[in-house]
Formats: sequence, C-alpha cells, structure tokens
Amino acid sequence: MSDVTQIVVIPFKTIKSQITPVERERRVPRTAEAARRLAEGMASRFDGVAAFEFVSEKETGELRSMKLLAEHGKIIDYSKEDA
Repeated sequence: MSDVTQIVVIPFKTIKSQITPVERERRVPRTAEAARRLAEGMASRFDGVAAFEFVSEKETGELRSMKLLAEHGKIIDYSKEDA
C-alpha cells in the first residue's frame, strides 16, 4: 500500500471564545513552500492561520503523520486527542 501527501492551509477565527477553522477559506497549495507563503499572506485577515502536511494511506485514508509547516496567531492544537 502506498502513501499520499496532502498540504493544506487552514485559517481560524475566534467565535464565542473558541478557535474555529474557516473551512470556506481553506486552501490547497502544491508545495510546502507555497503553503508557508500563503499562510503568511493570510495571517493579517484571520485570528490564526496554519499550514499542515498530511501523509495518509492511499487506499484507506488512514492518517500516517501530520506536520505543522507554518503557524501564525491562534490555531487549534491538532496534536491533542480531543481536538
């Protein structure tokens, strides 16, 4: 079985004292460097922005690893089990 790598930039807003992803503004750049630049560019418009690289199993979609590429402002800590 093979793995697939996906890169995503997710902005966050604070709604009722909780950090919430703004799904409609989510972006999928082609490279990690593009994700870092995009996150930096979006940072002034949101409470937080994060760029992630996910590696998952191609057939089942099972998450193998997740790496934070860039972080600006307040974001959800996805490394916690309850996030």
